[in-house]
Amino acid sequence: MKFWLSATFLFFGVCGIALAQEAGPVIKALSFQGMLRFDEETARYIVSSKVGQVLDEETVSKDIKALYKTGAFEQIEAYKKEVEGGVELVFLVKERPAIDKVIIEGANKVKEDDIRKKITIRKGQIVNVTRVERSVEAIREHYMSEGYYMAEVGYRLKEKPENLVDVVFVIRENEKVKIQRIEFVGNESIPDDELKNIMMSKEYNLFGFATGAGQFSREMLDADLQNIRFYYGTKGFAEATVEEPVIMVSADRRYIVISVTIHEGNKYTMGKVDIAGDLLFPKETLLEKVKAKTGQIFNALDVQTDIRTLGDLYKDEGYAFTTVSAIPTIHREEKILDLTYVLQKGEKARFGRIEITGNEQTRDWTIRRELRIFEGDFYSETKLRESEARVKRLGFFEKVEVKTKPSERAGEVDVIVEVQERKTGSFMVGAGVSSLENFMFQAQVSKQNFMGRGQSLSLLAMFSSLRTIYQFSFDEPYLFDTNWTFAMDIYNYEYLYYNFSKKTRGFDLTFGRRFTDNFGASTSYKVEGVEVSTGGQRSVTEIPVANLYKSGLLSSLTLTFWLDTLDDRLFPTRGNYSSVSAEWSGSAIGSAFPYLRFMVRSRQYFPFILGSVLKIAGTYGHIINPEKGDVPLGERFYVGGIFSVRGFERFSLGPRLQVGAARDPAAMLQSFTIGGNKELYFNVEVEFPIFMQAGIRGVVFFDAG
Repeated sequence: MKFWLSATFLFFGVCGIALAQEAGPVIKALSFQGMLRFDEETARYIVSSKVGQVLDEETVSKDIKALYKTGAFEQIEAYKKEVEGGVELVFLVKERPAIDKVIIEGANKVKEDDIRKKITIRKGQIVNVTRVERSVEAIREHYMSEGYYMAEVGYRLKEKPENLVDVVFVIRENEKVKIQRIEFVGNESIPDDELKNIMMSKEYNLFGFATGAGQFSREMLDADLQNIRFYYGTKGFAEATVEEPVIMVSADRRYIVISVTIHEGNKYTMGKVDIAGDLLFPKETLLEKVKAKTGQIFNALDVQTDIRTLGDLYKDEGYAFTTVSAIPTIHREEKILDLTYVLQKGEKARFGRIEITGNEQTRDWTIRRELRIFEGDFYSETKLRESEARVKRLGFFEKVEVKTKPSERAGEVDVIVEVQERKTGSFMVGAGVSSLENFMFQAQVSKQNFMGRGQSLSLLAMFSSLRTIYQFSFDEPYLFDTNWTFAMDIYNYEYLYYNFSKKTRGFDLTFGRRFTDNFGASTSYKVEGVEVSTGGQRSVTEIPVANLYKSGLLSSLTLTFWLDTLDDRLFPTRGNYSSVSAEWSGSAIGSAFPYLRFMVRSRQYFPFILGSVLKIAGTYGHIINPEKGDVPLGERFYVGGIFSVRGFERFSLGPRLQVGAARDPAAMLQSFTIGGNKELYFNVEVEFPIFMQAGIRGVVFFDAG
């Protein structure tokens, strides 16, 4: 039998309780009804009413409040039920629905993963409207930070069986705002244009659709403010500060104006430069290595460089925990800044465990052999950076990061090499039409990191009106895990030149050795069966030109020296690759084509604006016949076209002969492209990203030759 009383109270707007008014029966049982997910034992712990206590209305009211505070219930009632020797206290609850899924709708221009980082609710949690609304506001603020000031964000709850709901965040992104103008206040010493040049944020202009000028990102703006502050520091303004920018939105919310206030302060000259602390080297030696000098204008970049230089000097001696502090003493009236570098060397340390992570395909040893650090060696910062650079140069990874952490063993520093693999294999089948080669078909299978061992393997077949190519290539950068290299090519080529055709079937073998990390040499042996005949792309005669048409066996030896400082072998952004080679082909090694060819090639890469890369390349070649004859027609140099000097017709830059179109002495003379015994051309390219995820890049070039 149940007894209900009319006593009620309100808590958070709604709550009812009915308890008996008669004085204190004993609680013989305590139960909860309606709980689906909330743990009943937890509820028993929360309430103060316990079995064996006298039933108290005030205590029960407090229990209801305590249960409400958990946020798990939208309604709670309590009643008593008579049982033998007392009453059973029953809490009747209705739980708030739980979250089954968190769904995002309408996010097309901002990454969904970035949006989810702003959402604080999770699957399995009880729905809390306040927390949902906070997530809505966080999403809206994130969109504003990305330049979407017109973005609209809302939510809805989609009810499901078993008291579950999906929380659906509904986003209407609208258009991104553009930066109409960037203003500066307080920059008396540095003009507006100079400050704008060091900023990634740019004002919108007519070419903004191509250059990205006018795009707004709060993260990018924050980086710009730091750059401005640092730039002032490089000009002597050691105390310059940059206020939080004021962002004004146009009435139609399509444009913004950014106003940046700068407090320049004094421009300082360097006074005394000193070094203190733990001195491993004579002070004079250390002072010679720093760039900050007495009498110069203060330069924050010099100080930053000095801190790194001094730190590396100590860390290369094994003091892994060295700290370098630059302590300024400012004399404002004299506008003089004294600077003291304080060095604390800490304890000497060795490399402990070296761990490699993220290499799902690449074998550990393929990475380890590039490292210049070894377990048990004394710590060296320079070798640590060299190791990171060498792993990056492999070209197998999107990201390489070498980190250190204190080891569990005293006096050791553990190293973690984190890599993120990129796709190094490709299978390509394609067909196309071009003005140069007409119809073209190509099929290629290649793997730059074959079986994770660092080897390269490639199979190629290509057909066009000018070329037929079959080729197999293999490259082993560490033959038998040594500094020796090996490469092999087997091929069958057929090329149509302007006035003749050349068929080549053969192979080449190359053995090389690295003498240092960046310098090496190689020797190649090539054997080809060569057939040169009349007929070509624009053949005007079927008459062989005397002493030029020749077929037979070609055998040659090539010696090459190379220098390689590229940061990435597949997609370099900085560094140089240069080579010098001499190729000899003669009767002494069974060749029917005597010649001596010298080649010099070099290409230099520089990081350029907006993520682009500047490449400057040059090629020089010279070929002679050491046996006092003509240089073979198929080995001469043919310049012009997409493989040398673009913008000119294929093979159009070179010497020509005037020959008869027929054997008739009265036949009209026609031009015959004979090729040259020397070549020189230069290429300048700016390679810029178009769609990095798909590896699509564009190129602007200037060639001369």
